[in-house]
Parts: sequence; structure tokens; C-alpha cells
Amino acid sequence: MSHRWSRGSGIALARAIVKRTSLQEKTIVALVRFPMHLDKARIQQLLKYGVTGVFGSVLYFAVLLTLVEVCAVRPLVASALSFVCTVVTSYFINCFWTFNSTSASSRQFVKYSMVSVFGLLLTTLITYVGVDLMQAWYVYSQVVVVVVVPISNYLLNSKWVFSSAA
Repeated sequence: MSHRWSRGSGIALARAIVKRTSLQEKTIVALVRFPMHLDKARIQQLLKYGVTGVFGSVLYFAVLLTLVEVCAVRPLVASALSFVCTVVTSYFINCFWTFNSTSASSRQFVKYSMVSVFGLLLTTLITYVGVDLMQAWYVYSQVVVVVVVPISNYLLNSKWVFSSAA
């Protein structure tokens, strides 16, 4: 007998998780409700966000390799410059293409940058916990990063940076 997943069962699960963890109920409920609101427009937005993310990754590596191999810039500096270049480019693509904004603002860009830095910190935290604390192979941590960070960044960008109330 199969169990059909419903919004009610998701909320009940979220409340059970909250009772057993220190996570805020609102956070868990938002994450559980998120997949329940996948209409055609949201799916298109997610696909655009994914394409922008892939483009950003390719851009990051292209700038990084160019700076290190062609311009002889130290890898640490080149990595930071590549990150900044990717954040700026991804902001404009997400702003006008993914989230269909009619204009860009410095306030919105600062918020987008904060989300990007949060993603970087979350990546570092997940890697530290996986590799240094749990002594796991670094690739396992990166698998978690590839799932968790894009979802958290998408949620923050769609609900905070590019929401109509932002």
C-alpha cells in the first residue's frame, strides 16, 4: 500500500523534526512546503536558475584558469576575482532573466551578494564538518554542497532578494 505525500503530512513531519532538533519551525515548514508549490512558472524559474548556475560555474573556471595560466595571477587571488566576476554576472542574469525583474538596484545587488557569500560560508561549513569532523572523503561533502547550497540560495534569492516585496 503506497502512502500519498500531502501538504498535511509534510507539515506534520516538519513539526516532528522541530520537536527533536533546534531548528526553527518556520524554516522546516518553508522547506517542506517548497516542493509543494511547483507550478509551471516555478519550474521554468528553477530551470533558468539552474542554467544560470551552470553558466556561472563555467565562467568562474574560465576566469580562474585565464588569470592563473595566462596572466600569472596567484591562484588564491584569481579565485577571489573569479568569485566576484561570477557573482556580478549571475546577479544580472538572475535579475533580468530568471526572476524577470524590470530593473536592478544597488540594494538588491547587496542582498544578492550577501546570499552568495552565505552560500560560500555554507559550502565551507559543510566541507569542514564532513572532512575535518566526520573524517569523510571530501567528495561526499561536495555532493551535499551541490544539493544544499543551490536550494538554499534559490530560496533566499526568490523569497528575499527578488521577491516583489523586496
